[in-house]
Amino acid sequence: MVTAPPPTLSAIIATLNRAQALSNTLAAMAELDLQGLNFELIVVYQDNTDGSREVLKTFAATAPFPVRAVFQCERSTSSARNHALRLARGDVFIITDDDVIVERNWAQATAKLFAENQHILVGGKAELYSDDLNSDSIRLGDAPDQTTDLMRLFDFVIGCNMACSRSVIEQIGGFDERLGPGTPIKASEDSDFVGRVLAAGIPVLYAPSISVRHNHGRTTVKQRVKLLKGYSIGMGATLAKLTLRLGQRQARPVYWAVRSTFKFRVQQMGLWTGMLMNAYIIYGVVRFLFIDMHKPAHENRAIRQSI
Repeated sequence: MVTAPPPTLSAIIATLNRAQALSNTLAAMAELDLQGLNFELIVVYQDNTDGSREVLKTFAATAPFPVRAVFQCERSTSSARNHALRLARGDVFIITDDDVIVERNWAQATAKLFAENQHILVGGKAELYSDDLNSDSIRLGDAPDQTTDLMRLFDFVIGCNMACSRSVIEQIGGFDERLGPGTPIKASEDSDFVGRVLAAGIPVLYAPSISVRHNHGRTTVKQRVKLLKGYSIGMGATLAKLTLRLGQRQARPVYWAVRSTFKFRVQQMGLWTGMLMNAYIIYGVVRFLFIDMHKPAHENRAIRQSI
């Protein structure tokens, strides 16, 4: 039996003035087990007032793999990721953040999974870096899983640790640059991406073997409420967008996913906080509809023409 060669991997990070966190992330990447792999790292930095460029320059000089550090003026996570996707040479794109610590087998586990599955999106495990952090922005579970259910678009894949084959980007496009950090809709660029993958019938897997620790830095209730506000606005925007794109009938699971999340927030944080988050969901719907009238989606064309 002939074993398929491992796919080439392009890891992608978007960063904005987080030099210390980025330095820790890069240090963990330098310890990756890359035996037999073709691996590159692309970092798009969106400002340089804290020395991020110098951190990248120093790391690139001694890194055990090719590193491309690219500056862009626009402050947008989605735009930065799309910029990196256009530059990437790999068969598989691994998307992570500048505040994660990757495990040593992160790249090997990714390569193994994609050698066996060609046209997929995969979300990995994301644990808290330390116990003093708020239990947000994580994805736990030790059992592999798979879904084609749109109701799972918010909880199945976490944006700080996901990977997809080049063919997936060629089919559905990149990240919607109207969503995510740096835009009026401050979140859910990853949920929108997952939703479009699921709507296209592409398998979405959860692989705990692809593991990171998330050092998001949030420790207070105030920080948690601010985060959930952004998430709620993003959920509303995602609901509005996918309803417009797919039609009310096909997008119904997205509505139920939003409703289920709202009920969970009420149980977790109390009725009044839950009601406030619900108001932000409605705001996200209205805000996205306004944005969509003035700036139609272009994520498919922008990426398909360039990769």
